Amino acid sequence: MNYYFRHYRFDSKELNLYQADQLVPIRANEANLLALLLSDPGTIFSKETILDIVWSDKIVSEQAVFQNISNLRGIFGESAIKTFSRKGYQWQFALEDAPLTGLSKLKSPQDLLIKSTQKPPIKIRNIVLVSLTTILFLFIFLINTHKEPNSHSPAQQKLTIMILPFCMEDKTQEYLIACRRISKAVKQKLARSTSLRPVSSASTVSFMDFTNTPNDYFKSLTMSSHGDLVLAGKVRMHKGIYMLRYALKGERNAWHGEFQSHHIGELATQVTSHIEKVATTPLLMTRQNSEYQESAQLQVLHHKYPNDLIIFERLITRLFNNGDLDKAVLLADELKASALADNNLLYHAKADLLLGNILIEQGLTSNGEAHLQTALRFFQQQEDYRSQSDTFKALALAERNRLDYLGIKSKLQQAASLARLANDPLREIAAMSYLFIFAHKLDQNEDKAEFLNQAELLLDQYRLPAEHYAEIYLHRAMISDSPLDIEQYTRRILALFTSEREDWVITSAQMILTDLLIKQSRWQEAHALFSTQASLQVNENYLVATIYYVQQDFEKAASYGMKSFKNANLNGDKGAALDAALLLFQINKALEKPDEQIRFKHFINKDSTLWWTQHNLDKLALAGLSNKHKAAGD
Repeated sequence: MNYYFRHYRFDSKELNLYQADQLVPIRANEANLLALLLSDPGTIFSKETILDIVWSDKIVSEQAVFQNISNLRGIFGESAIKTFSRKGYQWQFALEDAPLTGLSKLKSPQDLLIKSTQKPPIKIRNIVLVSLTTILFLFIFLINTHKEPNSHSPAQQKLTIMILPFCMEDKTQEYLIACRRISKAVKQKLARSTSLRPVSSASTVSFMDFTNTPNDYFKSLTMSSHGDLVLAGKVRMHKGIYMLRYALKGERNAWHGEFQSHHIGELATQVTSHIEKVATTPLLMTRQNSEYQESAQLQVLHHKYPNDLIIFERLITRLFNNGDLDKAVLLADELKASALADNNLLYHAKADLLLGNILIEQGLTSNGEAHLQTALRFFQQQEDYRSQSDTFKALALAERNRLDYLGIKSKLQQAASLARLANDPLREIAAMSYLFIFAHKLDQNEDKAEFLNQAELLLDQYRLPAEHYAEIYLHRAMISDSPLDIEQYTRRILALFTSEREDWVITSAQMILTDLLIKQSRWQEAHALFSTQASLQVNENYLVATIYYVQQDFEKAASYGMKSFKNANLNGDKGAALDAALLLFQINKALEKPDEQIRFKHFINKDSTLWWTQHNLDKLALAGLSNKHKAAGD
């Protein structure tokens, strides 16, 4: 097969490759990946290295690597790229010299293959390799210059970081002086950054207001200055130790960290060094399509900066939230050891807090409580009410494992009181919401209503922005028996957010309202929930597919269902992929497509988890699919 690059058009960021004058499209990421493999054909490139280099400005799952390797094999042949188990990928074909009379006659690696018995002179082979790789990198450069004008590259320009005043509270003169010194030291060190340009802000937005509702404040703060990032900080002093907790907000996401030191200069150095590591990453500037993509990017960042304890803590927290408990507990042990080696008592205690949470979630309640008590003693010594509140919330989960409602109630009430001492209204309200949830689950009906009312009263008292009422409305919708109230509360939630906003509360409200409208056969209104959006998220495609399925428009249902299934797999969102697969099994059963049914049945049997199966027993039974976990005796 002879391939060559004849024209260089960048329609939809695609590079055009030709075989016998027939167009064979090769996309930007495929060209980047091919250039990387050819840059050193003898090297085995790991998935992590490929993700870090080829997708350096995006957060994607390992599935993206598999897909692009598969695409390249489809072009150059299955034997062109070899997979080394647990190691990575390596280019297999040698290259031979070829006459290059112009770009239109440049041949591809497949066209430049030589037989294993014919070894050309090393000098000629190296010249060809350098020439080909250079041109491929030229393609990459041209493609990258066609990115959206709002995208940033540290090599091209510095990101503007707006710094809010670190001190807004009316405290002692000593405190205010220390606050200003820390703020000034951080600005001076950031001014010497090669990737960031700090600017001061005269805004009176407090740290707590900014961290409570970062999206709204970010827009208003950066609208006039065209800033890229906003940095807010809160200083605390305790027994001669300066403590800085900061929040860094980018266009899409936020990052938090905490530092302690006896010396202001050292504190400022720690903060700015850390901020430079994370400020230009996709974690802040790119929309996160799933928790698994964030996890992949955090693993790359941790691999690059293994001694940064904040990055390490965030990676463990993400793994824990993703349900990867075995890996999370191993890394939390490593974090504790690293913090001890650095004599960093703060992150040593934070590691104990993480270990406590993870072990309790694994059912190892007594072991988890021991770690939490160790963490609690340190936070009490530091008079860190915020972290004490988090620890009591974790202790409440230990009582949950014992089904001890009074224990749960006591621990969460302590968590709420400590959050109030920390002047952290969202933590206080979250504790009240947890009290409601456990009262609801354990049939404590009087307490249930009281705690939900208290949470809403706190929102009124603290005069928080309207979006913070969304979770209260969701709880009211979930426990209501009135279809009218359910619709009222879910529509109220959706009205609080723009169509571009992504949040679990929005997803939950969409699901509840869609289900209600389907039950009432209000098809036009159901479709109207998604008709104004230019593009749909994974869960939204799933809900539209569900609407069409119930309407028995199976072809459209299959189209939207496949979009949800493919995107969920690309994002590494296993739960959403399984939901879509189960729906697609039912759709193809209605379409009488047995081959497609077998495909999705195989996916469900192979990838379903115990948790997912337990939450979908009725749907699985309705579809006629067996419970593999029950069959296996799980």
